Amino acid sequence: MKNGIGELWYGSWKDYKKIKELYDIDVMVSICRFPPYRYYGSVEDTGVYDFRQLGPSAELHKWRKESMGSKKDIRGDTWTEYVGRYQTEIGTRLYNGLADKQYNRIVEWLYYGYDVCLLCTCAMGTPCHRYFLWSNIVRTHKIPLRGSDVKLDFPEHFLDNGKVTDKVWEDWAIDIFANENRIGEENKVMLVCPHVEMSAAYDRLIKSGIFAKDGAFLYLKDTALKLITKGDWER
Repeated sequence: MKNGIGELWYGSWKDYKKIKELYDIDVMVSICRFPPYRYYGSVEDTGVYDFRQLGPSAELHKWRKESMGSKKDIRGDTWTEYVGRYQTEIGTRLYNGLADKQYNRIVEWLYYGYDVCLLCTCAMGTPCHRYFLWSNIVRTHKIPLRGSDVKLDFPEHFLDNGKVTDKVWEDWAIDIFANENRIGEENKVMLVCPHVEMSAAYDRLIKSGIFAKDGAFLYLKDTALKLITKGDWER
C-alpha cells in the first residue's frame, strides 16, 4: 500500500506468484468467468479474489476465440464488437448487480492506495477483456496512468532488491535510449516506449534534464494499450 492512488495492472493467471513478488501487488483479482482455482489452489491458498462476474460468459468467450483466435492486434471491428458484447453482459458502465459491486470494490482499493492486478487465463498479448476493464477503470475514474500489462523479463541487474520499482523503470528507459543512441540528441529526441508504465519514468527523466531539449515527445510503440498517441504527448 502506498500514499495516494494505487496502480492498476493486468496479467496472466499462470504468473500470479511472480507478478505479486516482482511488483509488490497488494490485491490480486481473478476476473475469469471460470477461474482456474482447481489448478492453483483455493482463494485462501492463492490469495487471489474471485470476481468471476467481471468475466465474459462461456458463449462470449467461445465467440472471441473463434473470431479472434490468438491474434495480438486488438484493433478493428471484431474487437469493437467483443467489447460491446462484454459491456452489455456485465451492465455497461454501471455494472449492475454483483458485477457492479466487484467493479466498485476494485476502484475502492485503488483509492485506498492499494496496487491491484487483474488476472485472466488468456495469454498476454492476445485480445482479452482484462485490457478493456483496465482501460475503463483508468479512464472512467481518472486513475493516474501508472500500471498496465505486467512485464516479467527484466534482467536481474535492473531489479531493485528483486522488485520492479520506479528506479527500475528509469534505469530500463535510460538503457533503451542509450542502445538507440537517443540520449542528448538536440531537437530530435524520439522516445520509443515499449510499455505504458515507462511513460512516468520518461516524464521524470525529461524533467531531470537528461535530454538536451524539452521539445521531446513520447511515442508508445509495440504496446497493446493503444491508449496514448504521439500527439497526446507532444511538448
